[in-house]
Amino acid sequence: VPYVTAPVFSTLVGLFADRLTLTLRSGRHWCLAACIVMSTISFTVQAVHIPRVSRFVTMLACRTATTGGITSAVILSDAITVQGLHDRTLFGRERLYGAVSWAIVHLLLGVLH
Repeated sequence: VPYVTAPVFSTLVGLFADRLTLTLRSGRHWCLAACIVMSTISFTVQAVHIPRVSRFVTMLACRTATTGGITSAVILSDAITVQGLHDRTLFGRERLYGAVSWAIVHLLLGVLH
């Protein structure tokens, strides 16, 4: 269920962020922050036992909210990156450098562990 609802949720958040950006220049940043906070809270709530609610329903709701928030955060971070580039044709190169940097850092962290 989370992987079916996440594209719908992220599309709606993206549309809302674009609409908010028309009136507030940092609208996408605020939506990104809200998605991160929502995902963190919903991930944490998985550990809480709620009386009279089955564990399955709690986990399903939390995973759906967490997956939707994370998917939206990735899409919004891409939109913010494209918005910040002077030449938008360089977006692929920026993503490549980000992936290579991620790999190098995680290899180094693995050695340190």
